[in-house]
Amino acid sequence: MRRALRLITNKKKWSEHLVGKAMGEISERDYEVMRGWVEGESF
Repeated sequence: MRRALRLITNKKKWSEHLVGKAMGEISERDYEVMRGWVEGESF
């Protein structure tokens, strides 16, 4: 099972966390999760 991003707190309305936010700070953990997805690692 893949790890969920912590920056997305409401999984049913995830798009609300991204609308109007071209850039924003993310946690080190979320960065590592996304990096793993890009590099093809399973989480």
